[in-house]
Amino acid sequence: MNLPELATEPVKRADEARFLALMRQHHYLGAPHKIGESAFYTAVDQGEWVALSSFYAAALTTC
Repeated sequence: MNLPELATEPVKRADEARFLALMRQHHYLGAPHKIGESAFYTAVDQGEWVALSSFYAAALTTC
């Protein structure tokens, strides 16, 4: 597969349900729980989502 047009895009709020459904379906840990600051991204080739990625802020603890 040739991916010359591969681009990374943030997931729009309207597409978050689709993102989470795909994570539940394909990731061995399922969909992430959206707690705190987070960002969801997709890799897009010719308008099709070909990869998913999520990032979360580190937990803040006080001792």
